[in-house]
Amino acid sequence: MEEPVEHSFLDFIREFGMGMQYAFFELPEQRAQIGRRGSIIFEVRPKENGHNEPHIHAEYQGKNISISLNTFEVLAGNLPPKLQKTAIEWTKQHFEQCKSKWNEYHRYEVMVM
Repeated sequence: MEEPVEHSFLDFIREFGMGMQYAFFELPEQRAQIGRRGSIIFEVRPKENGHNEPHIHAEYQGKNISISLNTFEVLAGNLPPKLQKTAIEWTKQHFEQCKSKWNEYHRYEVMVM
């Protein structure tokens, strides 16, 4: 007897070609919180159009930066410099966790240069 294969609901929809009927399940605001440092919230967001660089988001009081998981550089955003430094340090310290969540949401490996 074959082992059962587990799929998420979205995987099931994609596999059986039902994406158009259920596209509303893939909300652009879907997020996975992966950690906090003080009031800074760290997230991975799936299905971001135009974002090919593996990255995470660090958000603080409505301001946000994207941090590359390849270079740890700020790709975009508007956090104050002191908070950017804190966010980058957190990302480096929690790289494996960030990489794992990115791969889970994006289904491919983070290429570390």
